[in-house]
Amino acid sequence: MLAALALLSLSVQTSSLDTAYVLGGVMRAGRHPIPSDPVIEALVKGTWQPPTDWRQIKANAEGWFEDRTLRSAYVHIPVEWSRDETVLLDAAGHTMVYVNGVPRGGDPYGYGYMTLPVRLRAGRNNLLFVSGRGRIRAAIKPISKPVEFDVRDLTTPDLLPSDKGLMDAAVVVRNAGPDPLNDLWIEAIAPDGKARKERVGALLGETIRKAPFRFPAIRATGDTARLKLRLIRQSKVLDEQEIPLRLRGEKQTYKRTFVSGIDGSVQYYVVNPAQKPSRSNHLVLTVHGASVEATSQADAYASKDDITIVAATNRRPYGFDWEDWGRMDALEVLSIAKKTIPHNPHSVHLTGHSMGGHGAWYLGTLYPDLFASVSPAAGWISFWSYGGGWNPENPTPPEALLRRSMNASDVLARLSNTLAQGVYVLHGDADESVPVSEARRMREELTKLEHPDFGYHEVKGGSHWWSNESVDWPGIFDLVRRRRLDPDPEQIDFTTPNPAVSSKAWWAQVLQQQVPLEPSRIQLVRKPGMGQLVEISGSTQNVRALELTLPKPVIASQVTLDGQKIALQGFGDRARQVRLIRNGLLWTSAKPASRWVPAFRASYEDDPPEIFAGGIPVERPVALPTLPTLKDAFNNRMAFVFGTGGTPEENEWARNKARFDAESWYYRGNGSVDVVPDTLAARYPRRNLVLYGNSATNKAWRSVVADPFLTVKDTAKVGDREARGNIAVAAVLPGQGRPLVAIIGGTGIEGMRRTDRLPILGAGTGYPSWLLVDGEGIVGAGFGIRYDPTQSAWR
Repeated sequence: MLAALALLSLSVQTSSLDTAYVLGGVMRAGRHPIPSDPVIEALVKGTWQPPTDWRQIKANAEGWFEDRTLRSAYVHIPVEWSRDETVLLDAAGHTMVYVNGVPRGGDPYGYGYMTLPVRLRAGRNNLLFVSGRGRIRAAIKPISKPVEFDVRDLTTPDLLPSDKGLMDAAVVVRNAGPDPLNDLWIEAIAPDGKARKERVGALLGETIRKAPFRFPAIRATGDTARLKLRLIRQSKVLDEQEIPLRLRGEKQTYKRTFVSGIDGSVQYYVVNPAQKPSRSNHLVLTVHGASVEATSQADAYASKDDITIVAATNRRPYGFDWEDWGRMDALEVLSIAKKTIPHNPHSVHLTGHSMGGHGAWYLGTLYPDLFASVSPAAGWISFWSYGGGWNPENPTPPEALLRRSMNASDVLARLSNTLAQGVYVLHGDADESVPVSEARRMREELTKLEHPDFGYHEVKGGSHWWSNESVDWPGIFDLVRRRRLDPDPEQIDFTTPNPAVSSKAWWAQVLQQQVPLEPSRIQLVRKPGMGQLVEISGSTQNVRALELTLPKPVIASQVTLDGQKIALQGFGDRARQVRLIRNGLLWTSAKPASRWVPAFRASYEDDPPEIFAGGIPVERPVALPTLPTLKDAFNNRMAFVFGTGGTPEENEWARNKARFDAESWYYRGNGSVDVVPDTLAARYPRRNLVLYGNSATNKAWRSVVADPFLTVKDTAKVGDREARGNIAVAAVLPGQGRPLVAIIGGTGIEGMRRTDRLPILGAGTGYPSWLLVDGEGIVGAGFGIRYDPTQSAWR
C-alpha cells in the first residue's frame, strides 16, 4: 500500500489554487461556545452544495486570497482532479477546512507548517475553508514519501555544558497512507555516535503527529550541533533528517524542554539566568503576548545579577491566552523552575505583557499564595472587557448555566486575592492594541479595595511596545526586589471561581462549592490560644466543604465559621488537616446545607462515605476534580477513542472527528495525542479518554464509563429526563479505572456532526459537565457527575 501510494504521488504537481468563492456576514461574532449559521446547518444535515451565488475572488501574485470579508467568512475553492489520490494540502490563514465534507485542522495564525495529507477523488472536489483573520492561501503538493518527518515545527532544548543524560524533544511525523501505524520508531543519533530509539505513539492514517523523542546529551563547541533523526519501521529507514541544536553558556538565555503531564507532549520554556546564582535570589515567571515566542520574551530582559527570569510558552505563541491548558503550562513550568533554580522561596513573582498582561492578572488572582507580586504590562482584564467573550444580555436558563462555566476568566470577581501581593500596573497611554482604559479600570478597582501595595505607571506617548522597557521596566523589578510573600499568614481572604482550577490558599482549601462555578470566598483569621491551642474564625460564601491545615504542635482547636462554633479536640498530629462539611452531605440533597460538621482525616482510607462526592473523593480537587467540567477531561495524558460499532457513516464520522480534534490540539497546544479505535481503549488504563460516538456506536463506552447518569443512543437520557431528535452531546463522566471520560457525539449522524464546530479546544469558551444541543440551541445543560435537577437547566 505504501509503495503504491508513493508511485501514484509522483504524478502530482504543485498546484496553487487561485480562484475562490466567498460568503461573508453569516457567522456569529465573538467567542461563541455554540457556533451556528446556515452553512453549519447544511453541513450538519448533509445538504450543503457548492455555491452558485458566492462572490468570486482571485489570489494575488503570492498566492494569498485577501478581501475585506475574510475576517469572518466561508471560502469555497473547487478543485478538479483526474483520479482518486492522496495529496498534501498546504494552506494557511484558515481556522479549519472541510475537504469534501470532512473537517481538517487549520492554520489561523499563518505559521505555515500545517501541511496535511488529504484524499481527493476523481472529478470535482470541494474545499470549504473557514476564514477568520483576513486572508488565506492554499496549494496542493505531491507526497514525496508515504511516511516522513516534517522538521519545520521542532520542539528542542538548547545545549548547555552541564547537560547530562537524556534530553527531550519532539518532531512532526506525517503518515500519508490510509492505514494507522503503531510500529514506528524515532532514532536520534548524536554527533559522537551515541543513539536513542523511542517508539512513536499511535499515528492515524492521513494525518500528522508531533512525536516526542529523547536523545543523549551532546558535548560540542561552537554555536550549533547537529542531531541526526531516523524514522524506522521494521528495521527499514523511512526517512532521515538532521536538525540543529543551539549551544549556549550557563549564563546566557537558554531553552529547556520537559514532558507535560497534560498529554505527554514535549514543551519548552526559556531561562534568563541570574548572573550571580544564590539561594537568596528572586525568581520571576514571565508570560508572553500573542504571537510572541517564549525565546523572544526572555531575551527582551537584560540579564540581572540577582533575578532569574523564566518564560513559559502557553504551549504556542497564541495558545490559550494563559487560560485552560495555558494556565496548566505556566504552573508546570513554575513547578520545574522552583525545583531547579536557586532562589528565595518567598520571592517568586509574576509578570507579563499584552496577552501575557491578562495572563498575569488571571494567574496571579487565581494563585495568591504562589506569587509575591503581580505586574501586568499592557494587559487586558478579561474576554468580556477586550477579547470578544460571549456574554448574553438576557440569557435563557441553559445559557446562564453555560455562561457560568466561563467564570474562571472573570478576574474582577477575585481581585481581592491580590491584597496579599504587591501589584504594579504598566501601560502606554497611546497603546494602539490594548486600550489604556484596561489599566485605568484596574487602578480604579484596586483603589476601591484600598490595596496596601500597588504601583501604577502610564508611559506618556507609549505605544503597545515602545522598547524592551515595555516588559523590562525598573518599577516592576524594584517591586520584585523588595516584596516577599508571607508563607503562613494569620489572615486569609481568598476567592476561587472553581476548586478544580484553584482551591488552596496557604492553610485553607475550598473542596466543594454550594453553587458550582459561582465565586466562593473564605475570609479567615487564625489566632493562637492558650498552650497548644489555635482559634480560627471567619466567614464563607458558596462553600460546602472546607479543609484547614493547623500549625504544629496542636492538641485542640476551635473553629467559628459563619457564626457557628465547632470544637475540635484530641485528634493529635495525624489530623492536622481538618475537613469541615455542611451537614456532612455533599451533592445528596437539593436542600441547602446550613450547619458545619467536622470530619477528621487520619487517612484517606478511613474516610466516611459522606465525604465523597458521587464516588470521587473531595480531598484532591485539582488533580481529580470533585465537579469536573468538560475541558477537565482533556488532561491526564488523554487518548481519543473513536467508535467502530455504528453504521459506516457514523464510524467514519467518529474517526474523522477524532483526527480533526487531534490536529487542532497539535496546532493550538503543541500537543500530541493517541487516536485509536474503541477496540484498543483498554491499552490506556488510568488515563482520561475522549470517546467519539455514543453508547451504541462506541464499543468502549460500557467498559470505561462508571455508572453513567447519561446515555446516548437514539435519544439522549440524562437522569430521568430524555431529549429526542438530532441531539449533539458533549459531556464528562466518571471513568472505570481512570478519573474521567469525555463523550463527544450525539443521537445519530446529524447530532454527531453538530459537535464538529464546538470550540472545546479553543480559548475563551467554557463548558459545563454535560451539554445537549440541537438546531435551535441548548436543549439542556448541567453540572455534576450525577444528575442534579438543582444544577441543571432545560429549554
